Amino acid sequence: MNNCQVSTGLPLAAAALIVCLALATLVSGAPRRSKKEPDVEPLIPSDDWRRLGEPKPGDWLYVFDEPGQTFAEYKRELKNRKSDRRDKIYVVPIGELDRKHPDLLKSSVRYFSIFFDCEVVQLDPRPLPRSTYNAKRGQYDAGAALDKLLLPLVRERKDALAMIGLTSEDLYHGTLNFVFGVGSHRDRVGLQSVYRFYRWIPKGKDRDRVALVRTLKTGSHEIGHILGMSHCTFYECVMNGSNSLDESDRRPLFLCPVCMSKLEWNTGLDRLARYRKLRDFFKQCKLKGDEAFCKRRAEELEKLKASSTE
Repeated sequence: MNNCQVSTGLPLAAAALIVCLALATLVSGAPRRSKKEPDVEPLIPSDDWRRLGEPKPGDWLYVFDEPGQTFAEYKRELKNRKSDRRDKIYVVPIGELDRKHPDLLKSSVRYFSIFFDCEVVQLDPRPLPRSTYNAKRGQYDAGAALDKLLLPLVRERKDALAMIGLTSEDLYHGTLNFVFGVGSHRDRVGLQSVYRFYRWIPKGKDRDRVALVRTLKTGSHEIGHILGMSHCTFYECVMNGSNSLDESDRRPLFLCPVCMSKLEWNTGLDRLARYRKLRDFFKQCKLKGDEAFCKRRAEELEKLKASSTE
Protein backbone atom coordinates (compact mmCIF):
# COMPACT_ATOMS: atom_id res chain seq x y z
CA MET A 1 0.00 0.00 0.00
CA ASN A 2 2.33 2.70 -1.17
CA ASN A 3 1.81 6.01 -2.96
CA CYS A 4 -0.80 7.04 -0.40
CA GLN A 5 -1.23 10.38 1.28
CA VAL A 6 -0.98 10.46 5.06
CA SER A 7 -3.49 12.63 6.89
CA THR A 8 -2.95 12.47 10.62
CA GLY A 9 -1.84 14.58 13.53
CA LEU A 10 1.67 13.11 13.41
CA PRO A 11 3.87 12.31 10.44
CA LEU A 12 4.24 8.54 10.16
CA ALA A 13 7.47 6.73 9.56
CA ALA A 14 6.22 5.38 6.24
CA ALA A 15 3.54 6.98 4.10
CA ALA A 16 1.69 3.72 3.52
CA LEU A 17 -1.69 4.57 5.04
CA ILE A 18 -4.09 7.42 5.24
CA VAL A 19 -4.95 7.92 8.89
CA CYS A 20 -8.08 9.95 9.49
CA LEU A 21 -8.79 12.14 12.49
CA ALA A 22 -6.18 10.76 14.85
CA LEU A 23 -5.51 12.23 18.27
CA ALA A 24 -1.83 13.03 18.23
CA THR A 25 0.85 15.35 19.54
CA LEU A 26 1.02 18.47 17.42
CA VAL A 27 4.19 19.51 15.66
CA SER A 28 5.19 23.14 15.80
CA GLY A 29 3.61 25.23 13.13
CA ALA A 30 2.20 28.54 12.04
CA PRO A 31 -0.98 29.45 10.16
CA ARG A 32 -0.83 28.50 6.51
CA ARG A 33 -3.27 29.26 3.73
CA SER A 34 -3.38 27.87 0.24
CA LYS A 35 -1.74 30.11 -2.33
CA LYS A 36 -4.14 28.74 -4.91
CA GLU A 37 -7.54 30.17 -5.68
CA PRO A 38 -10.60 28.04 -6.41
CA ASP A 39 -11.25 27.50 -10.09
CA VAL A 40 -14.96 26.88 -9.57
CA GLU A 41 -17.38 29.47 -8.19
CA PRO A 42 -20.84 28.80 -6.73
CA LEU A 43 -23.59 28.53 -9.35
CA ILE A 44 -25.42 31.23 -7.40
CA PRO A 45 -23.64 33.35 -4.74
CA SER A 46 -24.78 32.40 -1.23
CA ASP A 47 -23.71 32.91 2.36
CA ASP A 48 -23.74 29.12 2.62
CA TRP A 49 -20.39 29.01 0.81
CA ARG A 50 -17.75 30.27 3.23
CA ARG A 51 -14.08 30.56 2.36
CA LEU A 52 -11.67 29.11 4.90
CA GLY A 53 -10.23 31.70 7.26
CA GLU A 54 -6.95 31.63 9.14
CA PRO A 55 -6.53 28.30 10.95
CA LYS A 56 -6.45 28.25 14.74
CA PRO A 57 -3.52 26.77 16.67
CA GLY A 58 -3.90 23.01 16.50
CA ASP A 59 -6.06 23.02 13.39
CA TRP A 60 -5.07 20.90 10.42
CA LEU A 61 -3.82 23.74 8.24
CA TYR A 62 -2.01 25.33 11.18
CA VAL A 63 0.13 22.19 11.34
CA PHE A 64 0.24 20.86 7.79
CA ASP A 65 1.22 22.84 4.72
CA GLU A 66 -1.19 21.65 2.05
CA PRO A 67 -1.54 23.49 -1.27
CA GLY A 68 -5.02 22.24 -2.09
CA GLN A 69 -6.30 20.71 -5.32
CA THR A 70 -8.18 22.62 -8.01
CA PHE A 71 -10.83 21.05 -10.21
CA ALA A 72 -8.46 21.20 -13.18
CA GLU A 73 -5.75 19.38 -11.20
CA TYR A 74 -8.24 16.73 -10.10
CA LYS A 75 -9.19 15.95 -13.71
CA ARG A 76 -5.52 15.63 -14.69
CA GLU A 77 -4.54 13.48 -11.72
CA LEU A 78 -7.57 11.21 -11.28
CA LYS A 79 -6.93 7.47 -11.50
CA ASN A 80 -10.17 6.09 -10.00
CA ARG A 81 -13.17 7.17 -12.06
CA LYS A 82 -16.61 5.59 -12.13
CA SER A 83 -17.20 3.45 -15.20
CA ASP A 84 -19.44 0.62 -16.37
CA ARG A 85 -16.89 -1.84 -15.01
CA ARG A 86 -16.17 -0.04 -11.72
CA ASP A 87 -19.34 1.46 -10.33
CA LYS A 88 -20.11 0.10 -6.86
CA ILE A 89 -19.29 1.16 -3.31
CA TYR A 90 -19.05 -1.71 -0.85
CA VAL A 91 -19.79 -1.28 2.86
CA VAL A 92 -18.50 -4.00 5.17
CA PRO A 93 -19.85 -4.22 8.75
CA ILE A 94 -17.01 -5.46 10.93
CA GLY A 95 -17.17 -7.00 14.38
CA GLU A 96 -20.46 -6.31 16.16
CA LEU A 97 -21.35 -3.04 14.46
CA ASP A 98 -24.45 -4.48 12.77
CA ARG A 99 -25.72 -5.72 16.15
CA LYS A 100 -24.75 -2.70 18.27
CA HIS A 101 -25.66 0.03 15.79
CA PRO A 102 -28.07 -1.40 13.17
CA ASP A 103 -29.78 1.96 12.50
CA LEU A 104 -26.43 3.69 12.03
CA LEU A 105 -25.37 1.06 9.51
CA LYS A 106 -28.64 1.28 7.59
CA SER A 107 -28.49 5.10 7.46
CA SER A 108 -24.85 5.09 6.37
CA VAL A 109 -25.50 2.74 3.46
CA ARG A 110 -28.41 4.87 2.27
CA TYR A 111 -26.48 8.12 2.70
CA PHE A 112 -23.40 6.97 0.78
CA SER A 113 -25.61 5.83 -2.12
CA ILE A 114 -27.19 9.29 -2.34
CA PHE A 115 -24.05 11.31 -1.64
CA PHE A 116 -21.96 9.56 -4.30
CA ASP A 117 -24.82 8.62 -6.64
CA CYS A 118 -23.58 5.03 -6.74
CA GLU A 119 -25.00 1.64 -6.00
CA VAL A 120 -23.93 0.69 -2.47
CA VAL A 121 -23.66 -2.99 -1.64
CA GLN A 122 -23.61 -4.05 2.01
CA LEU A 123 -21.60 -7.23 2.50
CA ASP A 124 -22.16 -9.75 5.26
CA PRO A 125 -20.55 -8.90 8.61
CA ARG A 126 -16.93 -9.94 9.06
CA PRO A 127 -15.03 -10.45 12.34
CA LEU A 128 -11.81 -8.61 12.93
CA PRO A 129 -8.91 -11.07 12.69
CA ARG A 130 -7.75 -12.13 16.16
CA SER A 131 -4.17 -11.52 15.17
CA THR A 132 -4.92 -7.78 14.86
CA TYR A 133 -5.95 -7.44 18.53
CA ASN A 134 -3.45 -5.96 20.98
CA ALA A 135 -4.41 -7.23 24.42
CA LYS A 136 -2.12 -4.78 26.25
CA ARG A 137 -3.83 -1.83 24.60
CA GLY A 138 -7.32 -3.32 24.40
CA GLN A 139 -7.45 -2.12 20.77
CA TYR A 140 -7.17 -3.45 17.24
CA ASP A 141 -4.29 -2.58 14.92
CA ALA A 142 -6.02 -0.67 12.11
CA GLY A 143 -3.29 -1.14 9.53
CA ALA A 144 -3.12 -4.87 10.12
CA ALA A 145 -6.92 -5.16 9.93
CA LEU A 146 -6.89 -3.31 6.63
CA ASP A 147 -4.21 -5.63 5.22
CA LYS A 148 -5.65 -8.91 6.47
CA LEU A 149 -9.38 -8.32 6.09
CA LEU A 150 -10.32 -5.57 3.67
CA LEU A 151 -7.59 -5.66 1.03
CA PRO A 152 -8.37 -9.28 0.07
CA LEU A 153 -12.08 -8.40 -0.15
CA VAL A 154 -11.64 -5.39 -2.41
CA ARG A 155 -9.24 -7.28 -4.69
CA GLU A 156 -11.91 -9.93 -5.21
CA ARG A 157 -14.38 -7.30 -6.41
CA LYS A 158 -13.22 -5.77 -9.66
CA ASP A 159 -16.35 -3.60 -9.82
CA ALA A 160 -15.46 -1.81 -6.57
CA LEU A 161 -15.13 1.94 -7.02
CA ALA A 162 -14.54 2.06 -3.27
CA MET A 163 -14.87 -0.16 -0.20
CA ILE A 164 -15.20 0.98 3.38
CA GLY A 165 -15.34 -1.14 6.51
CA LEU A 166 -17.26 0.12 9.54
CA THR A 167 -16.51 -1.18 13.01
CA SER A 168 -17.55 -0.39 16.57
CA GLU A 169 -14.16 -1.53 17.89
CA ASP A 170 -11.44 0.87 19.00
CA LEU A 171 -8.51 1.23 16.59
CA TYR A 172 -4.91 2.38 16.88
CA HIS A 173 -2.09 2.73 14.38
CA GLY A 174 1.63 2.80 15.01
CA THR A 175 2.47 5.21 17.83
CA LEU A 176 -0.91 6.96 17.73
CA ASN A 177 -3.15 6.44 20.75
CA PHE A 178 -6.14 5.83 18.52
CA VAL A 179 -7.45 6.56 15.03
CA PHE A 180 -10.93 6.95 13.62
CA GLY A 181 -9.92 5.46 10.30
CA VAL A 182 -7.23 4.32 7.91
CA GLY A 183 -7.23 3.66 4.22
CA SER A 184 -5.31 2.91 1.07
CA HIS A 185 -6.33 5.18 -1.78
CA ARG A 186 -4.46 3.17 -4.38
CA ASP A 187 -6.29 0.01 -3.32
CA ARG A 188 -9.67 1.82 -3.09
CA VAL A 189 -10.34 0.74 0.49
CA GLY A 190 -10.78 2.28 3.94
CA LEU A 191 -11.57 1.23 7.51
CA GLN A 192 -13.51 3.45 9.92
CA SER A 193 -14.24 3.11 13.65
CA VAL A 194 -17.30 4.66 15.29
CA TYR A 195 -16.15 3.63 18.78
CA ARG A 196 -15.27 7.12 20.00
CA PHE A 197 -18.07 8.85 18.13
CA TYR A 198 -20.40 7.67 20.89
CA ARG A 199 -18.14 8.58 23.79
CA TRP A 200 -17.38 12.27 23.26
CA ILE A 201 -20.77 13.94 23.04
CA PRO A 202 -21.19 17.72 23.52
CA LYS A 203 -23.37 18.55 26.51
CA GLY A 204 -27.06 18.68 25.67
CA LYS A 205 -26.69 16.95 22.30
CA ASP A 206 -28.46 13.77 21.21
CA ARG A 207 -25.94 10.94 21.36
CA ASP A 208 -27.20 8.92 18.40
CA ARG A 209 -27.65 11.96 16.20
CA VAL A 210 -24.14 13.25 16.90
CA ALA A 211 -22.65 9.80 16.20
CA LEU A 212 -24.62 9.56 12.96
CA VAL A 213 -23.36 12.92 11.66
CA ARG A 214 -19.78 12.03 12.59
CA THR A 215 -20.05 8.67 10.84
CA LEU A 216 -21.53 10.17 7.67
CA LYS A 217 -18.97 12.96 7.65
CA THR A 218 -15.93 10.73 8.18
CA GLY A 219 -17.16 8.05 5.79
CA SER A 220 -17.93 10.45 2.94
CA HIS A 221 -14.58 12.21 3.53
CA GLU A 222 -12.72 8.91 3.33
CA ILE A 223 -14.58 7.72 0.22
CA GLY A 224 -13.91 11.14 -1.31
CA HIS A 225 -10.20 10.51 -0.82
CA ILE A 226 -10.55 7.07 -2.43
CA LEU A 227 -12.12 8.85 -5.41
CA GLY A 228 -9.03 11.02 -5.70
CA MET A 229 -10.03 14.18 -3.82
CA SER A 230 -7.32 15.85 -1.78
CA HIS A 231 -8.05 17.90 1.32
CA CYS A 232 -9.96 21.05 0.43
CA THR A 233 -8.21 24.31 1.30
CA PHE A 234 -10.63 26.72 -0.39
CA TYR A 235 -14.02 26.58 1.33
CA GLU A 236 -15.56 25.08 4.44
CA CYS A 237 -16.15 21.58 3.09
CA VAL A 238 -16.48 17.97 4.17
CA MET A 239 -13.12 17.40 2.45
CA ASN A 240 -11.29 19.79 4.82
CA GLY A 241 -8.55 18.13 6.84
CA SER A 242 -9.20 17.74 10.57
CA ASN A 243 -6.66 17.34 13.33
CA SER A 244 -9.16 16.56 16.08
CA LEU A 245 -12.76 15.52 16.64
CA ASP A 246 -13.58 19.09 17.65
CA GLU A 247 -12.28 20.43 14.34
CA SER A 248 -14.18 17.75 12.43
CA ASP A 249 -17.39 18.65 14.25
CA ARG A 250 -17.00 22.24 13.00
CA ARG A 251 -16.86 21.11 9.38
CA PRO A 252 -20.00 20.81 7.24
CA LEU A 253 -21.39 17.59 5.79
CA PHE A 254 -21.33 19.00 2.29
CA LEU A 255 -18.96 19.40 -0.61
CA CYS A 256 -17.97 22.92 -1.60
CA PRO A 257 -18.40 24.15 -5.21
CA VAL A 258 -14.91 22.94 -6.20
CA CYS A 259 -15.25 19.46 -4.67
CA MET A 260 -18.84 19.13 -5.88
CA SER A 261 -17.58 19.68 -9.42
CA LYS A 262 -14.98 16.94 -8.88
CA LEU A 263 -17.59 14.41 -7.78
CA GLU A 264 -19.99 15.40 -10.55
CA TRP A 265 -17.25 14.96 -13.16
CA ASN A 266 -16.22 11.59 -11.67
CA THR A 267 -19.62 9.93 -11.32
CA GLY A 268 -21.86 11.88 -13.72
CA LEU A 269 -24.38 12.57 -10.97
CA ASP A 270 -27.49 14.75 -11.32
CA ARG A 271 -27.03 17.62 -8.83
CA LEU A 272 -30.71 18.49 -8.55
CA ALA A 273 -31.84 14.91 -7.96
CA ARG A 274 -29.02 14.43 -5.47
CA TYR A 275 -29.90 17.49 -3.38
CA ARG A 276 -33.58 16.52 -3.36
CA LYS A 277 -32.72 13.04 -2.08
CA LEU A 278 -30.33 14.44 0.53
CA ARG A 279 -33.02 16.90 1.65
CA ASP A 280 -35.44 14.01 2.20
CA PHE A 281 -32.77 11.96 3.98
CA PHE A 282 -31.95 14.75 6.43
CA LYS A 283 -35.63 15.41 7.04
CA GLN A 284 -36.12 11.79 8.02
CA CYS A 285 -33.07 11.98 10.31
CA LYS A 286 -34.34 15.24 11.85
CA LEU A 287 -31.20 17.16 10.87
CA LYS A 288 -32.99 20.42 10.18
CA GLY A 289 -29.98 22.58 9.32
CA ASP A 290 -28.71 20.08 6.76
CA GLU A 291 -32.22 19.62 5.36
CA ALA A 292 -32.53 23.40 4.90
CA PHE A 293 -29.14 23.59 3.15
CA CYS A 294 -30.18 20.94 0.61
CA LYS A 295 -33.54 22.60 0.12
CA ARG A 296 -31.82 25.89 -0.78
CA ARG A 297 -29.48 24.16 -3.21
CA ALA A 298 -32.38 22.34 -4.89
CA GLU A 299 -34.36 25.57 -5.22
CA GLU A 300 -31.35 27.30 -6.79
CA LEU A 301 -30.94 24.54 -9.35
CA GLU A 302 -34.66 24.53 -10.12
CA LYS A 303 -34.51 28.27 -10.84
CA LEU A 304 -31.48 27.86 -13.09
CA LYS A 305 -33.18 25.03 -14.93
CA ALA A 306 -36.34 27.09 -15.42
CA SER A 307 -34.44 30.15 -16.64
CA SER A 308 -32.47 28.08 -19.16
CA THR A 309 -35.68 26.85 -20.80
CA GLU A 310 -37.30 30.29 -21.13
